[in-house]
Amino acid sequence: MIYYKTDKTDIINQYIMFCRVFNEQIKLFGYTDIALKETLRICRNQEILTQYIIQRESEIMNIMTALFDQDYITRMYGVDQRREGIKEGKKEGKKEGKIEAALKLIKKGMDIDFISEITDLSSEEIKALAKLDNHK
Repeated sequence: MIYYKTDKTDIINQYIMFCRVFNEQIKLFGYTDIALKETLRICRNQEILTQYIIQRESEIMNIMTALFDQDYITRMYGVDQRREGIKEGKKEGKKEGKIEAALKLIKKGMDIDFISEITDLSSEEIKALAKLDNHK
């Protein structure tokens, strides 16, 4: 954890204060231009990195906007990966359910074609399940 003093002349302390203001604004407004503009306004008013902000405001806006875009892309990639994982998990779960149903029907002595029709498993899959079940 980084601690800072209230010495506003120390550049590291000013940067830490800038980051804290920035994080507060992100909590309020999310990753938006409003959060960034408010951060810059507050820091100018509180004399945090004032000279730097005045001299390079458009550069700061461009860099931070690019970071927002990258963060958004990264978050969306994570959301897409999660959705894909859920979809794959459901698919596997359905397959497992069909296998369980087929095994129960095999134990009841049902016909392979009937089991195939009910479970949507192929006859070959059901025969393989029947062999596995007989070897137990």
